Amino acid sequence: MKKLAVIAFVLTFALQLSGCGSTLDTAQVSLDKTLLGEDIVFEYNKEAKLIKISGEIEYYEQDILKGWDKAGNRIGLTFVAPSGVNELESGSLEYLDQNIGGGEFYTQVNGSKVARFTIYPLIEENTSEFEIKLTWQEGAKVQVYKVKLEDVKLKENTL
Repeated sequence: MKKLAVIAFVLTFALQLSGCGSTLDTAQVSLDKTLLGEDIVFEYNKEAKLIKISGEIEYYEQDILKGWDKAGNRIGLTFVAPSGVNELESGSLEYLDQNIGGGEFYTQVNGSKVARFTIYPLIEENTSEFEIKLTWQEGAKVQVYKVKLEDVKLKENTL
């Protein structure tokens, strides 16, 4: 019986060290208004991982340097990793038609990755909600954030 208890302890300890299936806290999420209109209303329920956005969504031209392969209306969402995220080479991010692995979504500051990122999803006329699936690092459980667009107006191209 002692051997069984020791084996169970060792296996549990090894799984904890590897981070296998570890549950991390929910991210801090904010609206990035550096490029976006001021008419957007943003609400975030951290416990439910629910992001609600309403108001006028700005139109932007295609910008390959920013990864915007299409012109259109965009919102900016900034995610700050919870404590415990320390391996920035293995995370994955999935939303709408984007699928980014290898931690390539993390922000770079002076050539080094930091535990935050901003995305600018393209919002189309028929988009009312979408999910963001995020794995912060290898071994962490997937976190699913739901984005709901309520009473939004897509600004037209005036350029």
